[in-house]
Amino acid sequence: MNMDARGKLFHAWRVALVAGRTAEEILPDKVSDVFYAGLLHDIGAMGLDDHIVHQMVSGAPADDPVILQHAEKGAAIVRELPALAEASRYILEHHEHWDGTGIPSHKRESQLTLGGQIVAVADQLDILLRMYGQDGGKKALDVIKNRAGTVFMPEVVEAFLGAVAET
Repeated sequence: MNMDARGKLFHAWRVALVAGRTAEEILPDKVSDVFYAGLLHDIGAMGLDDHIVHQMVSGAPADDPVILQHAEKGAAIVRELPALAEASRYILEHHEHWDGTGIPSHKRESQLTLGGQIVAVADQLDILLRMYGQDGGKKALDVIKNRAGTVFMPEVVEAFLGAVAET
């Protein structure tokens, strides 16, 4: 396995672990669905370079249709497995924002699922930790906190903070 594929695999695993732990706090009946959505959230981007996939989080412009469609493509792939139908909904929404500025459908507030928002927070946390380096945990958590009410559902950020405080 090459380094890029290994990096994506470990990213997916970390997102799944954080998402599953957060779901235990706020969505206990869907922990498995959230965990699998976290594990498979970027399956629609497997052919892309890692640094390109995460341009949206870093703030760099992401106008490549392949990048913009990876959540839809991933949800379609996972939807083919009937046991993961709910997880596919969460994958589809993992780049939607609480304020309606996300992609692919610009859903907002009550239109969003808790599971999709949980995966979104876990995904961004892992990317932020990679961006800020080994000692960037506090800074990454501050960014997540500051995005509550804009990018993220406030209740999900609160549950996430409770989950990471317990670990």
